[in-house]
Amino acid sequence: MSLVQTQKAKQPGGAPARAFVRWGTLMKLLAPLIKSGKISVEGIEVQEIGGGVHLRAKGGGGSTVDHPWRIRTSGSGYQLTPGSINGLVPGNVTTTFTKNRYVWVKATLDANGTVTAVEMQSAASPPNIPPSWFNAENPPTLAYYPVAYVDADGTTYQMCSSNLSLTRNVVQIDCALSQYMIHWQEN
Repeated sequence: MSLVQTQKAKQPGGAPARAFVRWGTLMKLLAPLIKSGKISVEGIEVQEIGGGVHLRAKGGGGSTVDHPWRIRTSGSGYQLTPGSINGLVPGNVTTTFTKNRYVWVKATLDANGTVTAVEMQSAASPPNIPPSWFNAENPPTLAYYPVAYVDADGTTYQMCSSNLSLTRNVVQIDCALSQYMIHWQEN
């Protein structure tokens, strides 16, 4: 599987095709560039562990500062500090997950784009991200946001450290079709 995957079909209304990046692969490619000083990413630091170079949220790992979605060790696994989406906290946020896992929040949406339920999910591969663009006749019912990754050697990658909001924005209206876009924001 390539680093960047592009959806081949054009979205309704001529919206551009979407692309998404495999999180773990991207992190491993960015680490040497940040360490060398060729690029800078706010809130990210480079840490050398076991001869490898890894990215970590500044203050992550041993930090005692709590923030939403903070990765914490729990026995032989990991848990996250509770966070919210549009004020809703996932009921399963204290679920323990293991190494070599992506962790994300899944939001369930009604036909108006209102978040009706949220839950944490974890798997060895990231979810299949639904398109951000949609029309009034085909609104998405699910939206995902990455919050963490723990690789096979236990190195943690904090991808989000803020509560989230999810909105549906009108981006194009004509006589026959309304076009919308899902918009995530870290608060």
